[in-house]
Amino acid sequence: EADAATHTHNGGGARARLSPRISTHTHNTHMRGGGATSQGVCAVRSPLWPQFSSYGHVLPPFPSPAETLCRLEGQHVTARGTGGATETAEQRAIHAVVIFKTARSGSTWFHDVVSRLISATQLRTVNHWEPFCSPTCLVKSQQAFESGFEYLLSRCSYDFVFKCNPAPTTQRHREACLEIRNLANISITAFNPRFSWPARWPRLATALLPRATSVIVNLRRTNLVALAYSKLHHSGCGAAGSDLAHGRFDLDMLLQCAWHYAVGDQEFSSHSALAAADASGAELHLFLYEDVLADPQRMQRQIATSILGHEPAGFVVSAQSRLHKSPLCDYPDVHCTGGNHTVPVLTGLLSSRHPCLVRQWRAANTVAFTMPRSANGTIDLEGDCDPLPPMIERDGARALAELYRAPSSGSPLQVPPETGGPPRASSPCDSNRSRAVGDGLRDRALLLERDRLLLCRIEKNGFMALTHVAHLLDPSLGLFKSAGQERRPRSCSATPSGEALQSRLRSTDWQSVVVYRDPAERFLSAYKSKCLLADGDGRTHCHHLFNLSDHQISLEAVARALPASGHLNPHWIPQSRFCGGSVGANWSSYTHAISNHNLTAGLLEVVDHVTARKAAAARDRARGQVRAWLESQATGTAHSTHAAAAMSELHERPEVMARLRNFYREDYALFGATTSAFHICDMSHVH
Repeated sequence: EADAATHTHNGGGARARLSPRISTHTHNTHMRGGGATSQGVCAVRSPLWPQFSSYGHVLPPFPSPAETLCRLEGQHVTARGTGGATETAEQRAIHAVVIFKTARSGSTWFHDVVSRLISATQLRTVNHWEPFCSPTCLVKSQQAFESGFEYLLSRCSYDFVFKCNPAPTTQRHREACLEIRNLANISITAFNPRFSWPARWPRLATALLPRATSVIVNLRRTNLVALAYSKLHHSGCGAAGSDLAHGRFDLDMLLQCAWHYAVGDQEFSSHSALAAADASGAELHLFLYEDVLADPQRMQRQIATSILGHEPAGFVVSAQSRLHKSPLCDYPDVHCTGGNHTVPVLTGLLSSRHPCLVRQWRAANTVAFTMPRSANGTIDLEGDCDPLPPMIERDGARALAELYRAPSSGSPLQVPPETGGPPRASSPCDSNRSRAVGDGLRDRALLLERDRLLLCRIEKNGFMALTHVAHLLDPSLGLFKSAGQERRPRSCSATPSGEALQSRLRSTDWQSVVVYRDPAERFLSAYKSKCLLADGDGRTHCHHLFNLSDHQISLEAVARALPASGHLNPHWIPQSRFCGGSVGANWSSYTHAISNHNLTAGLLEVVDHVTARKAAAARDRARGQVRAWLESQATGTAHSTHAAAAMSELHERPEVMARLRNFYREDYALFGATTSAFHICDMSHVH
């Protein structure tokens, strides 16, 4: 059954490297409610070979979580357990939160947030962090592991010194354990089941995790490249039979870290979580590292709803800030484009045919992915994968079955010709892909302290007009860069903090401006300027972003690609998410919400407000300069796409419009207008 290939890498001596290929039987049954088909969980082949051997210890064969999901046929283990109505915290009376994790999966942040959210409800918690989490524990007996969990999952705690022996061994320890159990409401246990691998979770869950009072969580990080890099720099990637553990992040190291830790340990963690959930009937919740990076507040709401049964009264600030937000190529020891003394890893991935790992290398750190699968359903690092729709584009929680969808066909990898690899940003302000979601596009907000004016600039919504107005009011801001004889607006300026944005929006002394637009019209404008190459940077913002060739470009193709990649680039991101998310969260706080069709009059009114305290000559000069510039643009510029006049193109394509209504549904709900009537509705308001 095993057809593992062994390759050699010449450079400092020949070394063996695994190119994992796994084969086993396939189930043909279907999973009710889970969407499993012949292309879903029932078509995934379990990982039996090569063996996973993280931390230098070989794991015995175990079924893939996909195989378990197929066997369960959706009986009660789904993304939300029973799938019934959400209960309140009082009704559920949760006693145990069990977090199945792996190294570098965001568990430090997650555990801290869970603890703080629960404590905010005046419930008392006892926290167990990483019991058994040491390679020295791998040789402990099954009885030792299970005895330890019997204490940990019963709200018991004491000051144990050795991770491998969490169970109390003396009468004094047992008394302390019982005393804490009588005081605590909920135990939170976060651990990597890889270290306690012999533990029988069906037995433990049946005895210790009643369905009504337990929550089971599985944490995963779907970008295998990012996890592999992180693991290398945090205790290395040692594996049985390999002399690789620490060293340079080259192709051999990447594949070893990815296979044994990013794939093997995560698959075993999900396998263990599923076994526990199946036995107890308790809820099983999947949380992805990438979703946390994309929208931490949304994830806090999801966490609170999953565990407490209701949204949080307020958001908590985690004391842990270990989430890695920087693009991979920004790290000094990662060589994305090669050099005189390095072999570029990305080129190696391309030449050795690892399409999924290439996609993940290039992706923003907020993009989640399916597991890499070969054509026959095998989980394989040489297989392909697809990005998952972001949380903002879906209803409800993630489902584990999503990770095992078959990759779509017809998405050939394209290497940008100018670099032979991922494009490098020239400055933090130009790194649209990496900054797009992580900071909520706060860099699009301009704070004019002297004029007490906040301008929220949104791509395709008069971005240049707002930038010019800010420059005319305060040239010292340095909002333009030279390009020959032409002066072009910078894509962003100094990024204000979230606290600074909120305080200005709340202040009665400040004016705040946002320009809104029919989401479909804005999409069409971006399509014409970027995808039809009216702008010189069109390929970067369309073709490379959506992985489409020239002959594949169409309104339908781009609309279809929005859920996977549209949230990575500000030309396509929903308007409600701009300026730290304040457009959506604080819409009513903006003193001037100007329709894109009323731009000139709206901005002149803003100028009147902010210059009212100035001398008449200064006020007239500012108003005259702004009016002159705006009127010079009214006849059309090279950047104008005349999208409003071309809206009939979209209305003749109902499938495209349906996709746009779905992707931009938050904008439509915020602006309160239907697609067909939006462009004739002027919602500008001044408080």
